[in-house]
Amino acid sequence: MKTIVLIGVLLILPFLTFSQRGNGKKNGHYKNGKHDKQSYVYVNHFYGPPKVVYVTKKHKGPPAWAPAYGYRHRNIYFPQYKCYYDTFDGVYIYLSGRRWVRTFSPPSFMINVDLNIARKVELDLDVAQPQAYFQQHIVLYPPIP
Repeated sequence: MKTIVLIGVLLILPFLTFSQRGNGKKNGHYKNGKHDKQSYVYVNHFYGPPKVVYVTKKHKGPPAWAPAYGYRHRNIYFPQYKCYYDTFDGVYIYLSGRRWVRTFSPPSFMINVDLNIARKVELDLDVAQPQAYFQQHIVLYPPIP
């Protein structure tokens, strides 16, 4: 009986530790980090059961591939990679399996890509979840081989 209770506590403890929202932060709570580089825990409640995603936020400001004058709208779409960039939150939104994931760093399939010359579409759609219109964006902006 004691072993069953101990196993139950050990299985539930990580969920209780990492799934708490902290101090009204938008994307979860701060973990211990440096001033220029902070780690966040983001709990995705949009599709399916909650999932804990660990992401790292670097310095604030636009990414290196953004133009000097900035963007007028909130969402940038990369048709070739089926990925969004939210200029307001500074996150990349992409499909990983059957889930949409939001990370501060580019997805692994875009790491070695020169995003300065990649095709970008500035969407006249100022919403926090542009992936809701993904089926329309595929038709309007097909990937060019």
